[in-house]
Amino acid sequence: MQCNEAMDILMDSLGEDPFPLTQRARLWLHLLWCPRCAKEAGILADACSALGVEFFPPAPGLADRVMASLPAPAGQEEKAREQAGVSTRAWVIAGCIIMVSLVSAFFGFAFGTVADAHGTSFLLPFGITTGVLLSVYCALFIGCHIRELSARFNLPGSLSRYGT
Repeated sequence: MQCNEAMDILMDSLGEDPFPLTQRARLWLHLLWCPRCAKEAGILADACSALGVEFFPPAPGLADRVMASLPAPAGQEEKAREQAGVSTRAWVIAGCIIMVSLVSAFFGFAFGTVADAHGTSFLLPFGITTGVLLSVYCALFIGCHIRELSARFNLPGSLSRYGT
């Protein structure tokens, strides 16, 4: 038997547990007389035994961490939401700060200089920017608090068309 035949038989026998006795005998004799094939068969056997061992070790606290990341039951939903995200009070305070900063921009030292230099053509981009910023902030606020707002303003069925 040649080495390539022995390796073919060895590779074919990996998937099957009992392969024919004649092939087993021929392979055993070849591995007995050919040190190169015996070495490769040993490496292949080590690789197969390593694949039989569990690759990832068990993670003892994994189930608890996964369960903690799942949504809370209906009764604890608001408590979990307050712990996980930004509160409504923080959103309102940030919105007030944004509004005051946008309104007070007209009273800054540099605004008069820029307005004098560019005239009324400066007011259009400033107004568009202000409108876009406020619209994006309000859209994010409403999107993040849709359930609380619909419950507060008694909007029945408003969430049913969104699948929630």
